[in-house]
Order: sequence, then C-alpha cells, then structure tokens
Amino acid sequence: MKLLFFDLENATGGKSKKICEFGYVLVDDHFSILEKGNMIINPNILRNEWDWYVVRKVLTKKKAEYEASQTFDFYYQKIKELINSADCVIGHSVKGDVIALNEECKRYELSNLNFEFYDECDIFQVFMKSKQKRSVNNILYDLGVQPEGKEHDAESDAYNTMLGIRTMIEKTGKNTKDFFKNNSKAKGENKDSIIYCENQKA
Repeated sequence: MKLLFFDLENATGGKSKKICEFGYVLVDDHFSILEKGNMIINPNILRNEWDWYVVRKVLTKKKAEYEASQTFDFYYQKIKELINSADCVIGHSVKGDVIALNEECKRYELSNLNFEFYDECDIFQVFMKSKQKRSVNNILYDLGVQPEGKEHDAESDAYNTMLGIRTMIEKTGKNTKDFFKNNSKAKGENKDSIIYCENQKA
C-alpha cells in the first residue's frame, strides 16, 4: 500500500489559484519514505497578479526562483504519475488544493486528475472529538510531535502532514488500511473536475 501526502503553495489569493509549489512525500504503509520532493513551478502570471502579502509573508522562496522554473504543464505528467501510483492520497484542508489542480489542468488544457483523497484536518477533528480547525503544525503540537522544516514550504508541509497521520495511526493502534477505512467521512473524490465530499458536490 502506497500513501501520497501532498501540499501546494499558490502565488495568487482569492478564488483563482495559480500553483507555485507541489510538495509531496510518498510512503509505504509502514511509513518508510519511497520518494519526496518539491516541484517549484512558474505560476505564469503577470506582476500585478501576484499576491504580494503571500510573496512577502508566506512563501519561503523568492519570486524570481518561481519565475525561473517550468510551468505547471511541464510537471503535469509527474504529478499524475504520483497520484496514480498511490493507493491513498492525503492532504491538509485538501479540497482547496484539489480545486487549484483542477484550475491548472483547465488552464493548460490537460486531462482531469481523477482521484480519491482524505483530509488530515477532518481526520484530526474526529480524532480529537473537536470541531476546531488546526493547521498542519498545530496538529503536530497537539499530538506532542515537533514539526520539521519550514512552514509553508510545500515539501515540509506534506512531510508534516504525513507525521500527523502516522502519529494518529500509532496512537489508535490500528493498521493503516483500517485507520482510513474508519475515517471514511474525511474522504472525498475528484471526478471530472467536480469534488464530491460525503455525497455532496463542492
């Protein structure tokens, strides 16, 4: 069983998302790392389209580094292969990231990425019996785990999402397959650019 944890960073705010990082960690069901990385992506936008708060306060890399990189369509096949190779895809507040992937596929006239996914944030709410939304790092603090890397670096956030899920599985004493089976309410599906969560369209 392979698990793909991924996280995105976007260069733009609001409803229209232009991706500038795709970070990921691919592990087996014992959480041994098979592959990890961060695709640095040129969002291919005009200067006035950048969210300057995000540039100055959120992103961990310089605007010039993103603009010197390849655009989303260059990385599309790699992203598709990662998603298709996984038995389970997990992110944190992942629906927004799935929407961003759909928008980029549409912008570059690429085939839809159809896959099922789980949301760490929803899983953690059930785990803690709480309705409070927690960030990737705060979930780890609540679990007594020290986050690694820089917050808002997509690879670090994907890795820390993996640490959160791994820790919750360890604390429940369940195996990986049963853990996700018992968290079906945190499951969604992206099909032909429509997101379904608990039988509702997003």
